[in-house]
Amino acid sequence: MIIKNGMYKNKENDFIINFIESIKSLEKKEKIVIWLSWWTSLNSFYDWLVNVFEILTKELISKIVFCFLDERFVPINHDDSNYKSNFTLFFSRLLEKKLINSDQIIKFDIEKNDSISNYSQKIKKIDIALFWVWPDWHIASLFPQHTLLSNEENNYIEIFDSPKPPNHRITISKNMINNIDYSFVFFMWETKRNALNAFLNENISYKYFPVKLVKNSKNYFLVSDLF
Repeated sequence: MIIKNGMYKNKENDFIINFIESIKSLEKKEKIVIWLSWWTSLNSFYDWLVNVFEILTKELISKIVFCFLDERFVPINHDDSNYKSNFTLFFSRLLEKKLINSDQIIKFDIEKNDSISNYSQKIKKIDIALFWVWPDWHIASLFPQHTLLSNEENNYIEIFDSPKPPNHRITISKNMINNIDYSFVFFMWETKRNALNAFLNENISYKYFPVKLVKNSKNYFLVSDLF
């Protein structure tokens, strides 16, 4: 079941179709930036997307670049690297099919002295984002009651004391979420029922439940198997 901007959709309830339609709606842009998350509940999404990516025209595919909501200060071949997880599951398959080239994947370079500002310069506007909700209700590396939730910058920011290891990370700021054209937020499996209820509860602040920031996107799709 999909909810768009808090309202039930009456037509397509397949989030893959909505995702493809979101990309097509941006075809006049020079570049389409897609933010990725990774966790096991997204595996079926990536499996399906690899198989249907050819639905898009070559011209449209060539405009797409991929980046990350957050990344850890670890080498890209480290097990904690979001890049490594997404490469294994998704990027490698697109590259093998020659649907994209490696330049379309914007990696975070921990070797650069100005790595945070460098990544922010490369990614100023986000068009489509996938948000996976974690058990403690954080998204990207924005954690409940963390001081970063008071940060008013509109770019990537650094976190040194992540409650979840590794403690040193780069993450989107809360204000970057406001400019996303299409956000997809996933509440999958029974273990996320309490999180879903909190997301729908208007009396709970984003300071305790950061995923509620997704509601500030221009359009958001709530994706869940709990309805």
